[in-house]
Amino acid sequence: MNVEIEENSELDLFEAFNKHEGDERIPGVVADMEKELGAGNKKPEILAKLAQYELTLLDWIEMTAKTIKKRINIQRTQDSLLPLLLKTVRLFI
Repeated sequence: MNVEIEENSELDLFEAFNKHEGDERIPGVVADMEKELGAGNKKPEILAKLAQYELTLLDWIEMTAKTIKKRINIQRTQDSLLPLLLKTVRLFI
């Protein structure tokens, strides 16, 4: 089994969080949070940072999923080429 482990550290996550500062999607996420919380919104001043963190995590997950899918496709391509490669090698042996 061909397994590759990739570790993402807390510093990587912190860097990604900082890159999301000022993200144009933040106001929309804040608006959704305000609707969900309604009268229970006791700390409205932190919603923008929470929205920034939510977007960071969502983008992180999406990026990771794309990376995994790409690696799976590469492995499938390699697996499908293996029989052809073996046939070609046998012709020259």
